[in-house]
Amino acid sequence: MLSQAVDASLIARAIVWAGESPNARNEIFNITNGDLFRWAQMWPYLASLFGMECAEPQRIPLIEFMEDKGPVWDAIVRRHGLMPHSFDEIASWAFGESSFNREYDHILDTTRLRQAGFADCEDSYTMFQRHIRTLQAQRIVPPPP
Repeated sequence: MLSQAVDASLIARAIVWAGESPNARNEIFNITNGDLFRWAQMWPYLASLFGMECAEPQRIPLIEFMEDKGPVWDAIVRRHGLMPHSFDEIASWAFGESSFNREYDHILDTTRLRQAGFADCEDSYTMFQRHIRTLQAQRIVPPPP
């Protein structure tokens, strides 16, 4: 299935643009990075940022699977000297469930946004890498190998 992503920095740039552009007045736009990806291809890339191998993706009931993993996270925090954020603070497994286990393509049309004059975009692989590196620098997730 195809997916799209966006982060707060691109949304913020779109909001600034919309506040200044007469083409955005009284309009509603979809905002995404502008590219498409498949999670099956994204997972190996994300795993490489942590120096991990990646198996073939599987559909699992994420909320149920992750409910007893708090002690595992606590051990990772201790091993890597991470900030002491609780397991429940670091991820929304319900959001992950809806994002990773959907049975359909998740594609938002951004044509109107582009036609109105907002041309900013970002490569999703680069966006995820930037966020992971930031979280690593802040000692929220384990560092690269």
